[in-house]
Amino acid sequence: MNKNFYIILLIIVFTLGLITNHFLCNKNKSNENETVYIRDTTILTRYQRELQKDTVVKWYQKPFYKIQNADTVYLQKIDTVFIDKIKNLDVMIKVDKHKDRLVIKAVNQNGKILKEYIYYDIGRDYTVSSVDSNLTLKTKRFYWSGVSLIVESALSRRNPDLSGQHTNKINFEIGLQSGINYKDKYELYGGIKYNITNKDFFVNAGMKIKIF
Repeated sequence: MNKNFYIILLIIVFTLGLITNHFLCNKNKSNENETVYIRDTTILTRYQRELQKDTVVKWYQKPFYKIQNADTVYLQKIDTVFIDKIKNLDVMIKVDKHKDRLVIKAVNQNGKILKEYIYYDIGRDYTVSSVDSNLTLKTKRFYWSGVSLIVESALSRRNPDLSGQHTNKINFEIGLQSGINYKDKYELYGGIKYNITNKDFFVNAGMKIKIF
């Protein structure tokens, strides 16, 4: 079979993966843009508890977390006209993203309401803007994976020779790889590698599917 067959096969599998992902993410939703509103009297309590937890790094967390200071902060004086204008906006006071789940807490001053927005299936890159009594979120679906330097080694065990002994061989490979992925879940990639052990150049292509 020629290379075109494998390329077409990868594209088909990638497309089927996207369709399956879309179905699984929306099987319990009658409308993708439908928002469910629930009255909750524990948001303020949870916000205060989370604020105490997320603004400090305890000693046992230091190998994994750190408090990151801003590199640059731009300042501008504003007048009361602008302050009155934003009172009807849902102003964000806390943002928490874990994997593809995003939780935002916001305050609406005119309505005197504390809100908690929960989003699922959010990509790596996104923007959130405060608007009148709401938030607008825009997320990216497709990403270029960039160019990666690949260095690999593999130990292969050969069949017994005439003397009945097994021999081991270590293969070293170095190369470049790039690709595109959908929400960091499905990736089509390709690249070129050089086998240092066998002194061979070869082109590779494939697909990755994130399971967990």
